[in-house]
Amino acid sequence: MRGKLFVLMFVFVMILVATPFVLAESIGKYPQGSTINITNFCNDGGCSGIDLISIEYPDGSSEILNQAMTMEGQKGFYEFSNSYQIGTYYFTATGSNGITNVDSFDIGGGDLGFFIVGFILLYGLLIYSISIRNSYLGLISCFGLTMLGIYTSFNGVGDFKNSLTSVISYVTLAVGLGFGFESIRDIIYST
Repeated sequence: MRGKLFVLMFVFVMILVATPFVLAESIGKYPQGSTINITNFCNDGGCSGIDLISIEYPDGSSEILNQAMTMEGQKGFYEFSNSYQIGTYYFTATGSNGITNVDSFDIGGGDLGFFIVGFILLYGLLIYSISIRNSYLGLISCFGLTMLGIYTSFNGVGDFKNSLTSVISYVTLAVGLGFGFESIRDIIYST
């Protein structure tokens, strides 16, 4: 009985916590690092201005802005340029009529195709350099893998930045460094 009560309380708390975010309407998806024109509307047409109260970042931190949005009729605009985290940003706006709402926008990383081609080419080059026992070619591929691992550890893979992409980044970084040091050792001691 205690277990069921605990589960019911847990589900209730999760519903309460997630409710504002489930109701948030997305204004779009934008590339990482771009300037976003945050928009909001006076739904009832009875407000003279909209204030952007706060923005919650994907990592859970938030910033209190309390800035007036530029108005065009019943539509408010605000230019936001601190879009370096990948994920969903939630912003809270309040109209002069007292209505407050929470909306969102998404920030994505680089092109997924670029990363797939980069991984295939660099890992393929590494395997080829091992098969022909060419330490110089191995060093070049390991340098590329190390750079790709560092880049993806900070920016994710495509639109994704989670624990899976972190593991892929760290494995790529480890392979690049490990085989790179081995290639350097082979180059130094083979002459």
